[in-house]
Amino acid sequence: MIAPQPETETERLKYLDRLQLVRSPRTPDFDAIVQLASDILDCPIALISIVGREEQWFKAKHGLDVDATPRDISFCSHAILQDEVFTVEDASLDDRFRDNPLVTEEPNIRFYAGFPVSTDGVNKLGTLCVIDRKPRVLTDRQQHQLRLLGTAVEGLLRTFESERITIEAARNITQKAKQAERTATLLDRIAEVSGVGGWELSLERQELFWTDQTKRIHEVPIDYRPNYASARAFYEPDSADMVTAIVDDAVENQTDWDVEARLITATGRKIWVHTVGTPLVEDNKVVGLIGTCRDITDRKKFELQLQNSEGLAKKKSIELRTILDRMDQAVSVFDSDAKLTTWNQNYIEIFNKPEGEIREGVDFEELITAEKLRGDFDGDVTDYLETLYSSLAIGESVAAEIRLKGGRVISSIHSPMPDGGWVGTHTDISERVKVQEKIKHASLHDALTKLPNRMKLEDDFGQWVTQNQSKGHEIALAMLDLNKFKAVNDTFGHHVGDKLLQQVAERLQDSVRSGDLVARLGGDEFAILLQCPAENALVVLHRLADVVVTMLTKPFYIENQSLEIGCSMGISLSNGQNNSYELQMQQSDAAMYKVKRSGQSGYGFYRPN
Repeated sequence: MIAPQPETETERLKYLDRLQLVRSPRTPDFDAIVQLASDILDCPIALISIVGREEQWFKAKHGLDVDATPRDISFCSHAILQDEVFTVEDASLDDRFRDNPLVTEEPNIRFYAGFPVSTDGVNKLGTLCVIDRKPRVLTDRQQHQLRLLGTAVEGLLRTFESERITIEAARNITQKAKQAERTATLLDRIAEVSGVGGWELSLERQELFWTDQTKRIHEVPIDYRPNYASARAFYEPDSADMVTAIVDDAVENQTDWDVEARLITATGRKIWVHTVGTPLVEDNKVVGLIGTCRDITDRKKFELQLQNSEGLAKKKSIELRTILDRMDQAVSVFDSDAKLTTWNQNYIEIFNKPEGEIREGVDFEELITAEKLRGDFDGDVTDYLETLYSSLAIGESVAAEIRLKGGRVISSIHSPMPDGGWVGTHTDISERVKVQEKIKHASLHDALTKLPNRMKLEDDFGQWVTQNQSKGHEIALAMLDLNKFKAVNDTFGHHVGDKLLQQVAERLQDSVRSGDLVARLGGDEFAILLQCPAENALVVLHRLADVVVTMLTKPFYIENQSLEIGCSMGISLSNGQNNSYELQMQQSDAAMYKVKRSGQSGYGFYRPN
């Protein structure tokens, strides 16, 4: 038995989803309407039904115990096809309904009259209907009364919609305020740890923000308001083209950057800047860019002096020593034979060089080998030297990040000189790396529960599939949807709902094995990614699912309230196939909704057909 559907069913269901009407809390005003309909029309049963994808749910009910019935057997599915009152005077004689279990069994429907209700005049959401266990005929006056009551229901539904829109708007404003606060905090942190200018570009609003230090570097007034075009115009043409390419690549491929460029300040002064940045990602989409800039003109002058004068580097003139000593960066200069000729004290201190190791004429390979023995260099010495020397030989600079044994991170840039030697500049970027790692961690984790998010889940799924192609392991993906969570939010407020989600996350992590991944997908949806030997995969999954369902059906205690929710869990198994993430998610989702339609907490496995 398949219920008929309106021609605009897809649009109608989307509209119903946006309203979040199904399973919303019952309220006295709707209850009063069905009580009144039952009394006026002298029918033992009166309902306000909402016709969803798989079921019709009763927003208000009188004379009936159940909360919902399957859509395929509902009378209201026929009523929402009409513009007027839909009546069935004797269902036992009607070919459409005579074999319907609602007719042959409880509640033994004989008479039905339903008025389709809508809030936009297009999408019929459900009905106000009356039901009797004996055949009936409505008079014209009774039909008019049913229409009037149905119109009242439509008014209540419009009020519900307006309240929902208001709540959603307030939530969006709060979220945007929190995002702005996080962005401001991040910019302050960048300025604090690096001592340089910071900036942020919002792609959605096309707004560019500069810190005061950034404005000082560009020599503009403190009240100057930049935009992307005006900021790009400060760069010299070749540097401007490079900046454009970097921004495009960051937006398209979510890449970081670390470059040096030439710009002309507002006063006409030509300077060099070092700019570092990273994209801001939300839901796997770049929504903005954030970064730093620093005036490195003195350092570039020093490098140019070295490149233009081999003799200057060898003689260590007073002018060169003055420049070296006033520079923030560590500096090392090597000749064409890879022998150290010039350095400053920062070079010794930044690498924690032991006394006597830094001396004129020491070979670069000897220095790297010594760092390797101390644990301050984790690469292969031979490979590193071959890459460095071959790049310098063709005039290319070489940049590397070196992680020292104590945890600090040093950025080293080796730039070639005309004589075949090179200049090394070294900067401690430990704090900047920490900030970048925090940003990356935040993009892969849910802020509320601290669990991995959907992006992290998808990344790990792909890695696991690649790793397990030859290990004989099965990849399992479980989708969870919390039962009754919306009622908790609506009854006790979002702050209680947030605390409940945090406790759910803790219980899920306590329920799985150490190598399994628990992720929050958004709202009240979670996922578990796990792998297990093919020969006992089902045994492992049944055991884990039993534990999860049991843990989530136990009461939660929040702010002196005992809350009971439960969950619906769907599990998909790779079955020896290299499934895509999208396919296995669809399978788990289908299995979960099959469990959810049962109305009970539990779990089920995806089975084709």
